Amino acid sequence: MSWIWHTVLNMDTHFFSCFSRHRAVWYVALAILVPRLLLVGFAVSLTGDDGDRYLQEGVNLVQYHVFSHYPLRAGHNIPGEAGYSLTGPTQAGNAEKSYSGHPQPTAHDLPGYPVILAGIMLLFKNLWVTARVAAVLNAIAFTFAAVELYGLLRLAGASRRVALWAMALFGLFPESFPYSVFHMPESFFLVAFLGCILLLIRYLREPAQATLLFAFMLLGVSILLKPISLFFAVPVLASICVRYREKSNNRARVAVAIVLGLLVEAAIVCPWILRNYRVFGVPSLTTVTGNNLFYINYPMMLADKGLSSEAIRSLQTAHIKTVEQQIPGFRTNAMVQSSALQKIVVSEIISDPLAYAKCVLKHAPRLYAGTGTFALLQLLGRMPDDIPMDDRSRLGMLRSLNWVLICVALSYALLLALYALAVRGLAVLLRQRQWSLLILACLPLFYFTVMYGPVTASSRYRLMMIPFLAILAGFGAAPLCQQ
Repeated sequence: MSWIWHTVLNMDTHFFSCFSRHRAVWYVALAILVPRLLLVGFAVSLTGDDGDRYLQEGVNLVQYHVFSHYPLRAGHNIPGEAGYSLTGPTQAGNAEKSYSGHPQPTAHDLPGYPVILAGIMLLFKNLWVTARVAAVLNAIAFTFAAVELYGLLRLAGASRRVALWAMALFGLFPESFPYSVFHMPESFFLVAFLGCILLLIRYLREPAQATLLFAFMLLGVSILLKPISLFFAVPVLASICVRYREKSNNRARVAVAIVLGLLVEAAIVCPWILRNYRVFGVPSLTTVTGNNLFYINYPMMLADKGLSSEAIRSLQTAHIKTVEQQIPGFRTNAMVQSSALQKIVVSEIISDPLAYAKCVLKHAPRLYAGTGTFALLQLLGRMPDDIPMDDRSRLGMLRSLNWVLICVALSYALLLALYALAVRGLAVLLRQRQWSLLILACLPLFYFTVMYGPVTASSRYRLMMIPFLAILAGFGAAPLCQQ
């Protein structure tokens, strides 16, 4: 991607000249990178929540040229950090989820990160090495995202002190340590997403068409890494329209740039949608959206309305039976099933949007809880794999493991300190009436909160929000250092 940055940013050499003048940026970058490289070196397991699935998808791309998270043969999944050779034999047996000699295609994940893993596998031919190299690249990507955060803040008009503090605090959020190195797509997503915002800010300052095209290109790349950014084009377009609404001489040029940018984004995303249409008969990005809506969001909304667990299950079963009778292939086609279930929930939300909004508001605070401590301890091999899911069982386990309790307490102390700085930064921005910087920090936070909905059980989901919390915290910390 270096040629992209060279092409776009060479139009004004002032943009990155600040990096050569300010060594503190690189010192902070090293302070972010080195601990994460040490984590990779001492890690026992780098799979995280879904790393096994992404690794399996990479294996299937290399061995069978099929995008699927199913193993070809029963038992040939990817258990933890096992060092399977990609050129060696696999276990014998018949596959439950395969046909015609290759795994059954899936569309649970998007192809961006599995393709990266597949590229690493082609080079090193070993899964253990692939996992380590991917983790190192994730650590580097996360550090690059921190540099992007500094750059976009400086472009947006923040002081060097604030930008440095935001960059440093970005790397201090406790959940970022494990989830920035697990072989999952979060770190690469941050690079693409923050790169899009950085170029958007540059375009809003100087409307060069190439800048906006590259911004939409990075937005498309971010969607192929994680579909959560699919609708972020809406606030992007809104910001452009607000910025240039009164400049009639630029309207035609801006309109052309927007259309071309959307075409660039579509050119990146649409091939995957066409693949899904060819394979499943449904032009959609992923099966995970419909499944999450129907099996997680919808029950939570119904529970908030006062329905019992038994009533919720009965209602879901009735919906499934109705759709099964109406749609052929509902049970055998994952994409057909996901799309049908998604339509049910969307219609329910449209019929009662206030109930869903209340549900999101009720559960949104959980998105800001959790520190990723259990994930970090698992990474280091200091926690059992079967961590209890309910809070009471976890509390009982913590009481029997005092050292774990200490780790959790320390991580929460750090998280609360960062939140305190973020609240102070919010007050500073409001008092100083820096509306553009306030929107830069708060709009993505609002966007991710709405897009995640009530599905907020893991601190992993907050990783995409850390840059914008760090912006607020940077504004809260910078004045303290001047006193």
